[in-house]
Amino acid sequence: PSVWSDKRPAELALLLIAAIATGFLIFGGLPPLSSERYPIAFLSFPVLVWAAFRFGPREAATVALLISVIAVWGTLNGFGPYALRTPNESLLVLQAFMAVAAVTSLALAAAALDRRRTQTRLLALEQQSRLVAEQTARVREEFLSIATHELRTPVTSLSGYAQLAQRALAAGQNDRLGPALKSIVRQSGRLSTLITQLLDAAHVERRQLEIEPSPTDVSALTTDAIDAIRLGERGRHRWDLRIDPGIHANVDPLRWEQLLMNLLDNAIKYSPAGRSITVRLRRDGNGPVTLEVADDGIGIAADQVPHVFDRFYRAHERQGLGGLGLGLYIAREVVERHGGRIEVASVEGKGTTFTVTLPATRATALVSDLAAPDGSAPVAADGAQPRRQILVVDDEPEVVALVQEVLRESGYVVITAKNGEEALAVAARQRPDLIVLDKLMPVMDGTSFVRSYRQGTRDPAPIVAFCAARDAEECGRSIGAVAYIAKPFDIDDLDRIVRSHLSD
Repeated sequence: PSVWSDKRPAELALLLIAAIATGFLIFGGLPPLSSERYPIAFLSFPVLVWAAFRFGPREAATVALLISVIAVWGTLNGFGPYALRTPNESLLVLQAFMAVAAVTSLALAAAALDRRRTQTRLLALEQQSRLVAEQTARVREEFLSIATHELRTPVTSLSGYAQLAQRALAAGQNDRLGPALKSIVRQSGRLSTLITQLLDAAHVERRQLEIEPSPTDVSALTTDAIDAIRLGERGRHRWDLRIDPGIHANVDPLRWEQLLMNLLDNAIKYSPAGRSITVRLRRDGNGPVTLEVADDGIGIAADQVPHVFDRFYRAHERQGLGGLGLGLYIAREVVERHGGRIEVASVEGKGTTFTVTLPATRATALVSDLAAPDGSAPVAADGAQPRRQILVVDDEPEVVALVQEVLRESGYVVITAKNGEEALAVAARQRPDLIVLDKLMPVMDGTSFVRSYRQGTRDPAPIVAFCAARDAEECGRSIGAVAYIAKPFDIDDLDRIVRSHLSD
């Protein structure tokens, strides 16, 4: 910035006075220094350096010009260190000196100006970084507040309904158990969804969201997901399903189901009871796969539509409708990681339509080594269910107790181990018919157990992987499991998968 408009006029005036005084002191004929031609031209450098460092190139050039004018006048009149025998010689030497002085001062001024500009840029970056940090802190605090509220709600409900169930049992009022247990199941599902969203949001932020596309029957997967949703919402809405059969595409089945669940949850949440929810799945020939989820709900204001896919954004926060603001953020990431796009169209008060388009791919026949088949349980010749022995390996006592209770209720003999090393000893003594295996355990993890167990056993039992939902399929594939059960799990799925994979 120019110093002529700066707030230092007094210093600038003092600089000009010093430059004029220095010029006359060296070249003005003042006795004895100038008149006796003492070699004191170096006295001009302090003023030039002052102008260069404190002001800038323009001011340094102005001071050099001012001193040069005085020097030329004085030298032609026989004053100063460069007044030689002839005017030509005098001016030639003077010009050489002033050129060196001017170039030196201008170089210093340029360096000083560059330094000031760098400092200004660094200061601007620091201020910007501070603003970003403050904004991030505000977003984090807001998110933690929202997350705490949203997580506390299902936890409070779970605790409350569990206490009601305890009271009903103590009072022998079994008719009150059903509603309480239904609420517990519903709230535990909600809690699981919130935790999954938090984990997925962290993976998206670090660009670590895992997508494993495989040839998938998208029609069947979509139908199954909608059936599960409709069962949970108990007929509160009218459903219009237009799903073309036999559509196959290369998608990650878990992520496709997650995407669909997020869109359907939104449609249900923001549509009053009795309104319609429409789901369309179509594919024209070998073209792109198109999924549409539409509702007749409250819609989204036009100024909020561009932000619905932003992280933590909640378009209906003022209406008191809860949520973490992560569902659509994750949905967009899932779609984009599949190479597709997701769009939204909404009219406030009339409803919203989300459209997902996946690029055309050549999908082969559906192959899923880890998908749990729907086969029925093996039956003995007399029609009775044989009592098979199942080894459950997990380091969480509560989880083991739950699995044990479910499987014993189904007529199986259940033995347990809390890590891979203990499981090897148990399997050697009792030879289980099926192993339900966790991956992350102390002492010896699931992967190490599988390696040692199969190396040391002539006829190893089939293994069902029992892992967290986000990596259950990969966990099962890595250990060669016959199926996988994703935590948190549905007890009906656990029973069905175990029953299906027990050998005759």
